[in-house]
Amino acid sequence: MTISDATFDPWQQVYSLSMHSGLIGAQDHRDTAENLAKWLAQQLANFYAEQAAQMGGGWSTVWGPVVFQADVDAGPQIASNVMYAAANSDRSMVVVAIAGTNFKSILYDVEKEDNAVGSTVAWAPTRSGLHPYVSSGTALGVSNLLAMNDGATGRTLAEFLGASASTSARLIFTGHSLGGALAPTLALTLFNSDNGALKQSDWQSVRFYSTAGPTPGNKDFADYVRQEFPPDGPHAKPYQCWNQVVWNSLDVVPQGWDVELLERSIELYPHVEDWPPTDLDNDIKGKINKSKLGANAGKLKGACAGPYTRLANQRLEGTLNSDDDKRPIPVRDKDTYYAQVAYQHTKAYDALIFEVPEVVASNR
Repeated sequence: MTISDATFDPWQQVYSLSMHSGLIGAQDHRDTAENLAKWLAQQLANFYAEQAAQMGGGWSTVWGPVVFQADVDAGPQIASNVMYAAANSDRSMVVVAIAGTNFKSILYDVEKEDNAVGSTVAWAPTRSGLHPYVSSGTALGVSNLLAMNDGATGRTLAEFLGASASTSARLIFTGHSLGGALAPTLALTLFNSDNGALKQSDWQSVRFYSTAGPTPGNKDFADYVRQEFPPDGPHAKPYQCWNQVVWNSLDVVPQGWDVELLERSIELYPHVEDWPPTDLDNDIKGKINKSKLGANAGKLKGACAGPYTRLANQRLEGTLNSDDDKRPIPVRDKDTYYAQVAYQHTKAYDALIFEVPEVVASNR
């Protein structure tokens, strides 16, 4: 990703590593899981070398990359989940980067992970009395990540982090979109103070930097994340924060699966008269109904999960995609609506986080 000649701040460094986890899907690269992992490892090595000055120099991959291919997608050799860990030269920062949705993985990523919110999975009981639930799609994705083994060492991520812990190192989990929901959930799974396999105290700090992530669970889950990972920031600039979901105000994805926000999302962009078109209206209503199903699913001691509730979050003010004369492009139908959604969910974040009017990124 070529942005500028300026040195990246820590948040921009983490975001850059996050977005490179999605290169396989973004470039529609297909092969065996082993070969895809090797290909991504080479792309990462190229990135570290090409942007050493901007990234502060000396970054390297220290675990993975690991590619999971679901059986349902194995025929066309599609990557379903991808994760790797990188560290800077003095190992003062270790970043776990989790890929977002591979939109070629329709049957698995989109349907079984992104959209599987009509049912929920109960978290283990907490000492604080919270009863967290997460969507079944989020639970599935985290299970895939926990089961990954680095081909070089044979270690799972938990085993690697346990052996690499240092009180002089910061550990950061990051991801965009689906990865933005999985990153805080994985961090909480491994490092919660009730039954996590690892301890935050073994590190200088453990944080997450989530961008464009949809809501993974109910209010108790959001409260649990806040309890274990207190929000930090924003600092000098809006995107400079930890333990919060950073989101573009014009991006529909991180507004799921909050029912009230979903109901308003159809009016998010300038549009023609006779709005909304029936097919788009039905599509949004279908998402709302899934969210409502999730609120009533996963009974525990007679109580339901309750509505999906957003994690602590930091809003970035988005700008509408415009024509050559700088005029916002109105949406006219379902296709143009989702074209605006696609821009706001991808390139817009590059512009907002790197504070440039437009970005041409190699992984877009």
